[in-house]
Amino acid sequence: MALCFLGAAFTEFIGIHAVFGAFMIGVALGDSEHLSEKAKEIVHQFINNIFAPLFFVGIGLRVNFLVNFDPWVTLVIIIIAFAGKLIGCGAGARLGGFSRKESLAAGFGMNARGAMEIILGLLALESGLISETIFVSLVIMALVTSISSGPLMEWALGRRSD
Repeated sequence: MALCFLGAAFTEFIGIHAVFGAFMIGVALGDSEHLSEKAKEIVHQFINNIFAPLFFVGIGLRVNFLVNFDPWVTLVIIIIAFAGKLIGCGAGARLGGFSRKESLAAGFGMNARGAMEIILGLLALESGLISETIFVSLVIMALVTSISSGPLMEWALGRRSD
């Protein structure tokens, strides 16, 4: 954890957002053979139960979601997100030799990338690149695509979990 904080402090010091420093340290150490499985599980639980909720509370305190919600903008962003992932990943999987169903499932599987989309959206909002209305739509899109990913993959593959 101390290394993640140091990485975050370093990237913030050099002018890059702190989340990237912590992310890079996490990637570097995440599969390290020097960490025991128990240590990895403790860090995982700590992040999921402490840092993630605090991050989402912080987002909720920055933006008024009710005032800045535009259903049409949100719908367009959700459609673009689904189409981009289905076309990009699904077509790549199809060209790679996967069946039509497997390619569709791979495209739906890419939808479960919501956390990074929210972080990048927050950075864009803080930098003034997007409005609060677009940010609210991005957060909703990240939630909708992440929540729908599993059921849509099961549907695409024709499997049901009973």
